[in-house]
Amino acid sequence: MANLDENISLFPNPANNGFTIELSSPVRKVTDIEILNDEGKAVKENFFKIGEKSKLILTNDLTSGIYLVHLISENQIIHKRLVIVY
Repeated sequence: MANLDENISLFPNPANNGFTIELSSPVRKVTDIEILNDEGKAVKENFFKIGEKSKLILTNDLTSGIYLVHLISENQIIHKRLVIVY
């Protein structure tokens, strides 16, 4: 998962009922996904299984606002900004 930051797409962004995280290549180790609200509280969690390269995350249970998406692998944490609008 070298240079993961350059190889991650979040779309659509802004999102409403969900968004997709897409990587340029499949993960080789389980990679955790955390969605944090503007207070830094984890409001949703998921993960990439070995071999996956995209993941749909439903957001219909979250309110409009700015969130941080953290991808956490063995040796790095990547931060991406996500906007949810209804």
